[in-house]
Formats: sequence, structure tokens, C-alpha cells
Amino acid sequence: MGCASGPSAIICLPLLQIHQVCHATHLADAIDFAEQQGIPLRVIQTQEMERPEYIRNDASRCFHCKDELFTAMEAEAYAAGLHAHRLWPQPR
Repeated sequence: MGCASGPSAIICLPLLQIHQVCHATHLADAIDFAEQQGIPLRVIQTQEMERPEYIRNDASRCFHCKDELFTAMEAEAYAAGLHAHRLWPQPR
């Protein structure tokens, strides 16, 4: 879930990541849960398998997966009219 804070309130943007290794049943369960709870869920597609750094499968693989996720979350927040702050640090 992506959140942005303002002077008087915190605004959250519920997001669900879909990626190449996501199981369809997990996606359906998450969407059903959000609907049952009245959560206005947005589904975002990530493309970590398009990143050579991720495919290389070295020690920084998790960083590149999360970097893809946070990049997609940031874009979705801006598309929703929210100012997003980059929360994920750059690799060392």
C-alpha cells in the first residue's frame, strides 16, 4: 500500500502488485478480499523479468525486484494525483 501524508491527514492508495511469478489464485483471493472489505484496490503490473539485473539472480536480485515495485507504486501515486516520495534507497 502506498501512502502520502499531508499537513492534516494521511492518504493511502491501496495497491496490489501483479508480476510474472504471481499465482492467479492469489490475485483472485486478494481482489475478492478487497471487494468484501470495501477497499478501493488498484492493481499494478510490474516487469522485473524485463530487468537484466533481476534475471542475473545475484545477491542484489531482491533490490531490483523491490526497485521495480517502488517505481511502479510511485508512478501510480502520481497518476492518482498524490505526491509520492521515493522510499527505496539506491543500491550501494
